[in-house]
Amino acid sequence: MITLLEGEVRKILAALVCLSIFATFLAGLIFWPSSHRPDHPLFYIVERTAPSALVQQAKSYQALVKAQNWDALSHRSVPAMMVGDYRKALPVLARYIPNEKPAAVRIGQWQSTYSSDAGGATTIVLMSNYEKGVLFSTTQFVKSDTDYKVAAFRIQYLTAQEVRSVDFAFDRLNPTRVLFLIIATGLLLFSLYTLYVCLTVKGIPWGWAWALFIALGFTRLNYAWMDGTINWQVLFVGFPVSGYGQDFASSFVFYLTLPLGAALFWGFGIHLKRKPGKMKTGGVRPMILEAEGQS
Repeated sequence: MITLLEGEVRKILAALVCLSIFATFLAGLIFWPSSHRPDHPLFYIVERTAPSALVQQAKSYQALVKAQNWDALSHRSVPAMMVGDYRKALPVLARYIPNEKPAAVRIGQWQSTYSSDAGGATTIVLMSNYEKGVLFSTTQFVKSDTDYKVAAFRIQYLTAQEVRSVDFAFDRLNPTRVLFLIIATGLLLFSLYTLYVCLTVKGIPWGWAWALFIALGFTRLNYAWMDGTINWQVLFVGFPVSGYGQDFASSFVFYLTLPLGAALFWGFGIHLKRKPGKMKTGGVRPMILEAEGQS
């Protein structure tokens, strides 16, 4: 009874894991197909961990660039940055920052790095949504003796039409895009079904190792939504075996990998299943006890 119950619990947990992965795949395409939407759930995760003080400094620095306030920028930047080339580029940078107030400003990315030569550095990427486009500003801070200074600043602006051209949308599917969508969905379903079988069938040696092998995809084929560019990453290992992604100010990308683990499982691993043993009864003579009667 206990063994039967454990088997049912294992099936339920395995089904929940596989269904949640596939549901995440579908939800991303249906509800949040664009990383440029300010309501994308990833922004909430990034903003919970970003250093708030540096985020405010990045917003303030962008406002100073728009105002072309050279004195204030000099006070907040490292000396090596405040050269003649940067001063010449300042009016160009200011021109790309819209005059109106953005509808939303989200923290797109942030990261901290350290090197023995340059020391610590923190990079903040802000995404500002306007009526006619999206502005990305990248501000890199380095730690000085008393405060953080800006060591690099750059911006990139996409018009609404450019954003539309790089974002996924069901109403702009063409035969090639449909093909990659079908292949990506099929590979993911094949991998998840194989993973479910591996986790629920008893008697497979090294079951958890097989499960990890099945979940991973090897080598990678990328298809860019914007212009149909296809490139191949030979040395790649990742999870899941197929999916999609999009960096800021870049094209939506479908990717496909080789489900080597799932293929080998059906061709080799499933046949290693141990059969349940049977109790041996042959060759044992039953003992017969007879009671002696009295005459």
